[in-house]
Amino acid sequence: MENLRKPVVAVYVSNKVFNNLVKQQDKKYLAIRELAKANEIAQTTLYFFSYGGVDFENYLITGIFHDGTNWVLRKFPFPDVFMDRFNMTTRVRKKHLNYVRKKFDALGIKKINPRHDFDKWELYELLTTEPLLRRHLPYTRRYLNKFDLKEMLLASNKVYIKARSGYGGRDIMSVRKLPDGKYEYNFYRNQVVTKTIQSLDAVGKKIESFFLNKDLIIQEAIDLLCIDESLIDLRGEVQRNGCGDLELTAIPFRVGRKGAPVTTRGTSYPFEQFCRETLNLEAGSVAVFKKQVEQFLKAVYKCVEDRYGTFGELGIDLGLDTRGKLWFIECNAKSGKVSLSNAADKDTIIKAFLNPLQYAKYIYLTDTAKRN
Repeated sequence: MENLRKPVVAVYVSNKVFNNLVKQQDKKYLAIRELAKANEIAQTTLYFFSYGGVDFENYLITGIFHDGTNWVLRKFPFPDVFMDRFNMTTRVRKKHLNYVRKKFDALGIKKINPRHDFDKWELYELLTTEPLLRRHLPYTRRYLNKFDLKEMLLASNKVYIKARSGYGGRDIMSVRKLPDGKYEYNFYRNQVVTKTIQSLDAVGKKIESFFLNKDLIIQEAIDLLCIDESLIDLRGEVQRNGCGDLELTAIPFRVGRKGAPVTTRGTSYPFEQFCRETLNLEAGSVAVFKKQVEQFLKAVYKCVEDRYGTFGELGIDLGLDTRGKLWFIECNAKSGKVSLSNAADKDTIIKAFLNPLQYAKYIYLTDTAKRN
């Protein structure tokens, strides 16, 4: 095998995605296309692979890379750096990916992030230990049964139930107690679903059937800013660059679909534009607010790193209530950068996908220097 540009960076994808790349069908895979484009600048050896292409005995992988024109198959060595950035949706896919993770960990292969996901309850408990962050956390507890729901609804007429491990806004349901004593639940799965039912028992049964025995948390609802019944939040894309330094690459605002309990698959706007045109802030106020948001994002990032180790990138979701207070919503170790790509300029988009590759070079060179 000829000399390859170092580091060798491998990105895991599902068999379906891999096969589509073989067929040159990449239109749906924005992040993959942008990573390949960014690598023209980073100049690593970047390839994508799935479980079926891994030869664990000979430490070889049949991967696919973009040569500037087409997707090309070839054999690669095991990587120097593993980029674990795409979510697997089925039990079998998760099992395969977990096996790859364990093998790579045993071999000491470097990773962009030390964790591939977060337990929302564990993360909540971690952030409550930081006094500066504690007051920005909505009250949260574990959800075990309908009695937890009953107690929470005594303090707040609306709550969110969330899977402790989940992504993309799929495993989230809001429940609201109505003035007439009935209950309204709401979730988003391909479309917004809102229904009213008669009793707490019925709500409890719906929660059980919706989440299918997943571990859950229940959280008080924040009085978030809305536009025409559409929730507003912010996604902070925080990354380390090729020098290992922290950068706030973009902070797009997101406006959810009407009536949805989350902003996922909504519309995105650049930070400054949204502040001026929608929040009606003057230029000076925008600058002050942006600094406040940046400080908050860095504080969350530092707290997470103090517990889990150094991250190459995180997507951090923040809420803004009707009184202008920031709230922590969640951390994402695998940001799809969809909101950023829809709202940012071309240079920022390139930077967002280039930073992880440059960071891969940084951790590879740092590790190589230590060993020599």
